[in-house]
Amino acid sequence: MNETPAAYMNKKLVEGLNENSLELALKALNAGVWSWVAGSDSVSWNDISYSLFDQPKGPVSLDTWMSKIHDEDQLRVSEMWERIPAQEGWFEMEFRINITHGIRWIRLSGYFIPATEDIPDHATGVMVDITEEKYFNQKLKDANFTKDKFFSIIAHDLRSPFTSILGFSRLLNEEYDDFSDDDRKMMIKQILSSTESTFQLLDNLLTWARSQLGRTTFNPETFEIENLIVETLNQSIPQAKIKGITLKALVSEKTNVMADMNMIRTVLRNLISNAIKFSYEGSVVNVEAVREKERITVSIKDTGTGIEPKTLNALFSLDEKVTSVKGTANEKGTGLGLILCKEFIEKNGGSIAVTSKVGEGSKFSFCLPVR
Repeated sequence: MNETPAAYMNKKLVEGLNENSLELALKALNAGVWSWVAGSDSVSWNDISYSLFDQPKGPVSLDTWMSKIHDEDQLRVSEMWERIPAQEGWFEMEFRINITHGIRWIRLSGYFIPATEDIPDHATGVMVDITEEKYFNQKLKDANFTKDKFFSIIAHDLRSPFTSILGFSRLLNEEYDDFSDDDRKMMIKQILSSTESTFQLLDNLLTWARSQLGRTTFNPETFEIENLIVETLNQSIPQAKIKGITLKALVSEKTNVMADMNMIRTVLRNLISNAIKFSYEGSVVNVEAVREKERITVSIKDTGTGIEPKTLNALFSLDEKVTSVKGTANEKGTGLGLILCKEFIEKNGGSIAVTSKVGEGSKFSFCLPVR
């Protein structure tokens, strides 16, 4: 029976696919092919390999190949390459290479084939770009870390302050008449302090969670930074009064900034709260704003406990050593406040820094662009 035109075309298509299936598969994977004769300095690449390595076409030597590999991976790749002739069969390695616009991750798979009568010892294989895979895995790792930290804070840091609140509340409720006025005032003071710190922790926790989920809106506007500083200081007076701390605003001139006001309010609230937390009773916390050309620098300075150098280097990360530091009245913290501060200031085109000396106090400063 004669084949129909459609059947004939389909047969030819299948034959073509069978003949070129390997080439098509490699193109679909965007895989580079390489081969190397053991003991030689020359390496053969296909077109995709040149593209992966951001390399112009031409002779490729092992030295050329190694020169593209990231400095931190060169020794590992070099040692792996030397072991290839000693291990028959499959091998695989992952490494970074330097390209024109940054770093690219490569997964190299290969097979070593011992010499025969016609062919010398050689290795051949493929290379694929796994940059997106590495990026995704890191995002997944960060997400798991965020989740674990979130539940850790809920389980411990958010639960712990309620022990103090519930304890003193029960005493006042059940044995109110047995205590003197001074005892009752002390208990109420402790309840207030624990409640305020717990509220701020909860607020930071919810803000941080929204930020991690990408649900924090960014709405820059023009506003006077002086007014926001005074407003935030006034809101912090109750916390400062508990320790007899004086809050001062030192603003040389009214200055408009272009930023998200809610984000900057969160930054100021956290930095002022931290200054109070680590200040001694009866001390002073100064908030200063100084304009420098097209930027304004806001500094929050205290004369409290100060920060140890090893802690200073990890302040803006969720490090356990940082989160376990307590204030002068044993106030607890999680480190979330400073994480938010850094994230929000950088989101608004600014930067944040800290200087500190143990026993003398700390100075947190952030700068913002002026409108």
